[in-house]
Amino acid sequence: MKLLTTDTYPDVRDRLDRLASELRETKRELHRVRLERRISPTIMLLLVTALGSAVATGSLEAQTSGRIIAPFTVIDTTGRELFKVDTVNDLPRIRVGRVAMGTGVSGAGYIVVERSDGKNALTLGEIDGKFALRVMGTRNAEIASVGEAKVGGGVFVANDAAGKIRMLMSGTGELHAVDPSGRTRATMTADGAFAIRNAAGTTVLRVGESPGGAGQFLLANGTGNAMVEAGVLATGAGVVRAYPLGLGGPAGNLLGLGVPGTFIVGFLGSPKK
Repeated sequence: MKLLTTDTYPDVRDRLDRLASELRETKRELHRVRLERRISPTIMLLLVTALGSAVATGSLEAQTSGRIIAPFTVIDTTGRELFKVDTVNDLPRIRVGRVAMGTGVSGAGYIVVERSDGKNALTLGEIDGKFALRVMGTRNAEIASVGEAKVGGGVFVANDAAGKIRMLMSGTGELHAVDPSGRTRATMTADGAFAIRNAAGTTVLRVGESPGGAGQFLLANGTGNAMVEAGVLATGAGVVRAYPLGLGGPAGNLLGLGVPGTFIVGFLGSPKK
């Protein structure tokens, strides 16, 4: 009987030599990684075994193709989840601790940051067709957001603890203060006006610019009728009117004064020569 040796099949000998060389190199590399990252002996043994099996069977290329099939989870030595790749509604999601990001049903991306109790603290993404950065309170209600306005431009919204809007600043240049019932009670507009409304939504006070470019003050009753006006006449004199107006007499025509309690007009005096 003829004894079979590696000399009988030179290609087998070459294959074994390459395998031995690969294993020695792998052991050195794993030893270095183990010192740096403290890889356990069990993991090192598994890696060495896997590499040896790959070289011996010729499947190394398949095992190093750079693809990993999801879903999969990475845990620490205590079994705590550190990293997870899965799908939600058949859409991709990556989760690291209390932070998740992925693709929503609209096709846009999103990021969610959770509190320690698992409730959302911050979200960034698209809701109702608009992108926004949203902050959630401890009651799981949205308390602030920065995003796209329905009328275009940006909008900043501040809500109370229950999620009701209390302040809104629009990219159109308007600032609105809202009461707990949802009614706008104060507004500042882009044309330089400030208005206050009553509980019925009627403007009862307005401070702003007059048609002539001067300052103007209007005070109205509960139905919105102006009762007091203050401004500047075309002559440059200041005027205050209280409604309903009375009838001015000769003195009123001379001094620029109406019936007492009706209106007051500033007196410019005689022009200088």
